[in-house]
Amino acid sequence: SHEEIFYTHMLHVSPDALEALVGKGSAAIKEGDLEVAESYLRRAARRSPSDWRVPQNLGLIAYQRGDYARAKEFFEKSLRANPEKPEIYNSLSPIYTELGQSEAAIALLGRAIELNPHFEAAYTNLGVAYERMGDLVEAEAMHRRALLERRDYAEAHYNLGVTLYRAGRKDEARESFATASRLSPNDVDALFNYASLASETGQQAEAAAALDRLRQVDPQLAVQLEREISGQ
Repeated sequence: SHEEIFYTHMLHVSPDALEALVGKGSAAIKEGDLEVAESYLRRAARRSPSDWRVPQNLGLIAYQRGDYARAKEFFEKSLRANPEKPEIYNSLSPIYTELGQSEAAIALLGRAIELNPHFEAAYTNLGVAYERMGDLVEAEAMHRRALLERRDYAEAHYNLGVTLYRAGRKDEARESFATASRLSPNDVDALFNYASLASETGQQAEAAAALDRLRQVDPQLAVQLEREISGQ
């Protein structure tokens, strides 16, 4: 991207440029290259130990690796450095949700929304927390609120699908997974759920098309789904 080219050039001119180190680290996280991201962010931490963005991004890496305790430490450090950033509250909240502390997650997300009432990611994370608590009505409301802020938000469509499925509304859930898979074509979970529900609800043409797409993204998962469909 133009942004990465800019950061690469900046580092060529000034190898310790903080903005470039953080930028390259953040871009590598989005690409899924966590080792490269960590190397840039460790350099950024040596350059500026007090910058909130460094532990925030290191927390994202730890979270993606499933190391929730370490991620929690990083996010809390980031929060101490800048308690007015809604992104940090939002990043910290899923850890509490994963640890079964949904009420704590909801409190953090409430603070994120106070700081930014249009923060779509916070709304859908609220939906996930409510869904884990079994409050499907509130979960649906939060996911739909996220979609009011950003109609093409694939994660909200996916999580809405999960909530609707749990509520027994399979046709609506199928539509949500279909939208999520269209907006995020490499999301294997959305594709898997879409194909599975399409088959379960009798939409065989949709199921076959979604399964073909899944074969291109994750052939092994496609084989697993074929077995499940044949057993339905």
